[in-house]
Amino acid sequence: MNDDSTLLYDAPESFFDPAVWIQYLTQFPNREVAVYALSVLEPGSGDQRPCAILAKYLIDNFRKELRDGKIGATGLCALKVDRVPIPAERWEDLWPDFSKNRTRFGSMAFEYVRVSKTVPLLASDIIESCSLWLRQRPDAGESPKKVLIEEAREQFGNVLTTRDFDSAYKSVFNRRRGRPRRNMWRSDNSQ
Repeated sequence: MNDDSTLLYDAPESFFDPAVWIQYLTQFPNREVAVYALSVLEPGSGDQRPCAILAKYLIDNFRKELRDGKIGATGLCALKVDRVPIPAERWEDLWPDFSKNRTRFGSMAFEYVRVSKTVPLLASDIIESCSLWLRQRPDAGESPKKVLIEEAREQFGNVLTTRDFDSAYKSVFNRRRGRPRRNMWRSDNSQ
């Protein structure tokens, strides 16, 4: 995540269509009430009030940019100690709660969500970076692939796709799946 990330509460001014955001704000007595109304909008709501239509438009466009990886997001989740990237594909189900800086879907929840514009990388750049990262990890040859991909996603964030990781994994271990061979990292003299 870039250092210029912002809390979800402050995201509308940076990530929403400015004209539509201003039009939405005019429907409320102040920004705090507007953000609260934005946050309690029910996904798939059929509410036809002008403020609800504007809110749905703003949120749908924001979530689309999150799903497309144009905006990156991180948050704290119950399973991790540190801030983690929120995978772009999760935004298909996640709904932002701007007023409380969180997002939830069922039992999946991220608190203290921060967002920022992402810097687009070429697939070849991310594959090369991931390959280098795998080679530099002394315990990579002992870790199952599913563990490595989760650690790689923490390292590279939303820009690392499963396809990119698979390509990097294959280039380093010469395997498409499964655990790397144990002797992969041993020198010829130690065998």
